[in-house]
Amino acid sequence: MGKLFLLPLWQRQLSAWRRFFDYLMRERVFSDNPARHIQVSHQKRRLPDVADVDESFFQCLRTNTHSPA
Repeated sequence: MGKLFLLPLWQRQLSAWRRFFDYLMRERVFSDNPARHIQVSHQKRRLPDVADVDESFFQCLRTNTHSPA
């Protein structure tokens, strides 16, 4: 079966359906969980950009220098 791209809301709903059918299988209402056959492609998460310590330090010095009044 092809992979679907689902938004987070749909992923939560699919998870709920899977759990519901798991329950029905435990109760012997169903012998198979049809929601388990649906494959979802997950969106890749990017890591945040990391600030350079030296650059951040000197940026703070430049922005926090006060001239004498």
